[in-house]
Amino acid sequence: MTLQSIAEQYSAFRKTLGERFGVNGRLLKAFCRAMGQDLDVADVSPEKVSAFLAGKGPLTASWHVKHNALLGFYRYAISRACRGISAAARHSKTTAGIPTVHLFADRTPAPAGFHSIVPETPWPS
Repeated sequence: MTLQSIAEQYSAFRKTLGERFGVNGRLLKAFCRAMGQDLDVADVSPEKVSAFLAGKGPLTASWHVKHNALLGFYRYAISRACRGISAAARHSKTTAGIPTVHLFADRTPAPAGFHSIVPETPWPS
């Protein structure tokens, strides 16, 4: 599945919810252009994502705007079980103090016993 096709689905989804999806939509299109037009989702590397987030020049508040746009997109893709997209982005600081994003290529299963804590019926009878 290509990054562009998932981005278009996500954009349509947000618009059906009544959101204008202006700034985030433009950032998502810029992200797809920066990664490559026909790039498969599995081929998106953490280095490319970090380079997109960092941009050119000093670190500014736009990093957070870009990060939030991508975070929503990745959450959407993960919830739809898009092959190649896995765990949500987690950020850390590099030795230079610049935030980075790490994307994991493999899906991690739920911890053992996770499903036993969810009750079968939501309300007691």
